[in-house]
Parts: sequence; structure tokens; C-alpha cells
Amino acid sequence: MTNNNQLEKLRIHWYESSPFPNLNTLTNLKKLRIIECSTLTLDDFQCFNSMSQLKKLVIENTPLPPELNFISPLVQLENLSIADMDAAKIEKMPPLNSLSSLKHLSIKNCSKLEDLSFLIFTPQVESLTIELFDAEQLSQLTHLKKLKNLEMINSFIDAEYSHSDLSTFIKENFKKLKTFKIIS
Repeated sequence: MTNNNQLEKLRIHWYESSPFPNLNTLTNLKKLRIIECSTLTLDDFQCFNSMSQLKKLVIENTPLPPELNFISPLVQLENLSIADMDAAKIEKMPPLNSLSSLKHLSIKNCSKLEDLSFLIFTPQVESLTIELFDAEQLSQLTHLKKLKNLEMINSFIDAEYSHSDLSTFIKENFKKLKTFKIIS
């Protein structure tokens, strides 16, 4: 991918050839979607070091490195969506404190991810879609004071919380919340 340094939006879908294209020259990229790219290697994620202008990143059904530190240099990132983390067996996210512009975060299919402490460093997040498995995880979200939209996937609600208990908890801890959905 040479002579594409002015490219601002890129979608890579079902790329199965090897090696993966070198994205290092895409320094002006603002939006990147990587979907079902089975041949990505740990080295391929080094390209994110040169993407300081990236505002939106979507990675779905693509092998991820066990450490998600490639996200840290993306200081302009406003929207991060990662789906199907189970395949990578990711149990922990790195602190996202370098992502001070992050407003929208979506983490789906992440049953191994139990510790949500990485969210402590993201009080600016306004929209969160996340898979929760117990009340302890829900309580780890209470510091997100600017949260306006919350979607919980495959929720534990029926097992541990009554709907009235949940309603009370949400009202007390998420004062700015405008939209709340439970997706099963």
C-alpha cells in the first residue's frame, strides 16, 4: 500500500492472504475496520504506531495479540469496537488512559474478560456496549459518570438482579444515562 498516505478511511474484510498488507504509510487514516482477517500476525499490529490520527477502530472476528497494547498509541481514538475476543483468549485489557478522546467503546464476545479495571482510566466514555456476567462487573462501571448510553449483552440480570433492583442501581450510579438496553 504505497502512495496512499492521504487515505482517511479503510475497510479490510476477509483478507486471508499472507503477508498482510503493510499499513505503516497510512498516517492520515481516520477510520479503520478490520473484519475477518485471519492471517494477521503480532507484527502486523505494529502499524498502529504510525496511525496517530485514527479516530475510529473496529476489529471483528480477527485474531488479536494476547496483549492489546497496540491500542495505546491511538491517542486521537474516539470510537473503539472489538468483537470476538474469545478467539484470542484475552483475559485482560491494557489501561486505556492514553485514549483521552475515547467516547464510544464496544467490547463483545469477551467471556474471558472478567476484570474491567481498565475502564477506571476512561471516565470520559459516553457510550458503552459490553458483555457482563455478574453484578461485580456492573459495579466496576460506576465511575463512568459521563455515560449516556449503556448496552449490556448476555446479561446476568435475571439470575442476580431483579429488574427493580437494577433500575434503582442504574438511577443511583448513572445520572446522565439516557439509553439503557439489555441485549440477550
